[in-house]
Amino acid sequence: MLKVRISNNNTPADIVYDLLEIEKKAYLPHHRGEFLSIKRRFEKNKEMLALIYDDSRLAGYLCFFPVSKELHDEIASKGLFRDDDIQPEDVAEYTACTYLYIISVAVAPDYQNGTAARMLTQAMWDFLKKKEEEGVFVQDITAAAVTSDGERFLYRTGLEMIHDHGDKGYKIFRMDRRRLEDVLH
Repeated sequence: MLKVRISNNNTPADIVYDLLEIEKKAYLPHHRGEFLSIKRRFEKNKEMLALIYDDSRLAGYLCFFPVSKELHDEIASKGLFRDDDIQPEDVAEYTACTYLYIISVAVAPDYQNGTAARMLTQAMWDFLKKKEEEGVFVQDITAAAVTSDGERFLYRTGLEMIHDHGDKGYKIFRMDRRRLEDVLH
C-alpha cells in the first residue's frame, strides 16, 4: 500500500541516496542531481520532499522548496533554467511571502501509472494548506520541465507554461497566487 509523507527535520540527509536511485530510473544522466548539491539544499530546508513509499521502499518523490525572490524572478521573468546549480543560499525559509520552486519529480517505473504522481501532488497541496494555517502564504510557484513526462505532470498539477525553451531542452511553468488559492480552497 502506498503512503506519502513530507520530509521534516527528523528526516536523515541520507535520504538523498534513495532520491538518486529513483533519479537513475527516471532521468537521463545529464538531468540527474549531484549528491552534494541536493544534500546541501536539503540541509538548508528539510521540508522540501513529498516522499511516496510502498512499505519501506521509496517509490518516488516530489521536490519543492521556497526560494529567494531574486531567484524566483530570474526564473519567472527571464525564463532561465535553474536546477542542480541552485545553491543553499537560494533556498529560503517558509514565510508569510513565500516563492516556491518545484525542482523535480521522479517515480520508479513500477509506479508510473499516475497514482503515485497524484498522491505526491496532493501531499504537497495538503502541506501548503497546513502551512497557510501557520501563516505561510505561497505567492507564486515556478518549475522547469526537461522531459515530456515532466511537462504532463506540471500541466496536471495546474501550472501553466510561461517560457518555451524546447530548443534548449526545457520549459518553464508557473502558478500564481490567484490560481493557487483556487487549488488550495
